[in-house]
Amino acid sequence: MQLVLLSLGSSIGDRKKNIDNALYLLELVGVKQQRQSSYYETEPVGGVANNKFLNIAFLAQTNFTPKELLFICKSIEFSLGRRVAKTWADREIDIDILLYEDEIIETSFLQIPHPSFHNRRFALEPAVEIASNMVHPKFKKKLDHLLKECQDKNEVKKLLNIKI
Repeated sequence: MQLVLLSLGSSIGDRKKNIDNALYLLELVGVKQQRQSSYYETEPVGGVANNKFLNIAFLAQTNFTPKELLFICKSIEFSLGRRVAKTWADREIDIDILLYEDEIIETSFLQIPHPSFHNRRFALEPAVEIASNMVHPKFKKKLDHLLKECQDKNEVKKLLNIKI
């Protein structure tokens, strides 16, 4: 089984329910949870979205190839109401593959590690909570080190009370 690190986010509707439904569907198809971060409320990036996002990181094991996992993530997004939208727009659910073992994949439709992961506090903070010692295969740095270097100053607030 391969170790994968995913980021899930939602900014439309019942954000927690959207994420929880995505987690359920990932488990159902064989993406087996190892650890899940706390929920974080984050400022939208890019100036397009109007709503705050709810984000988590999800460490899992799977037998799916990276391409198969991408297809599964996109299928789950679609099944939960996501349609093609502008980059950085509000969305029901967003599932990104941040890391897949120590693989580096660069194709027209799949980039692993996620190309912006190391610059996004909303992805790094939840990831560091559950996988601080994982190493980014391109930069050869642990995730907690990348978080310390991150220049993103957008607010990322860990939620202790999940009644949102």
